[in-house]
Amino acid sequence: MIARIAISSICTALTLLIAVRSNDERVRTSAAFAASCLVSFSATSILLERRRQRKSRLSHADVYIEMLRQMNREQRHLLENQVPQVCQGCVHYHGRTYGGERLICGMHPYGVDTEDCGDWQGSREQ
Repeated sequence: MIARIAISSICTALTLLIAVRSNDERVRTSAAFAASCLVSFSATSILLERRRQRKSRLSHADVYIEMLRQMNREQRHLLENQVPQVCQGCVHYHGRTYGGERLICGMHPYGVDTEDCGDWQGSREQ
């Protein structure tokens, strides 16, 4: 890409030099026209290359963001499926994650530190 633009720039400079130094009106007109075409080619090539690179970065970013979302869903699913032993079978157990923090229940948002919970209700069967 850079080589094409460099060659185009050199050709443009030479063509403009011919246009400026020539005494023949036809040669000057033709050289000016060729130089303008080469400038247009260079500008268009640069813009198209930048657009291609931007699209490539955007597609890679979309893939990366989707991968992060999937990892977050899997992690949240694992956290929600791990019911603490003391909470198993309790009707108050909530276990959903909010803002990265899991809410165990309304009475004990972060769970209990003991082996028994004084607020446990329900049957221990699952």
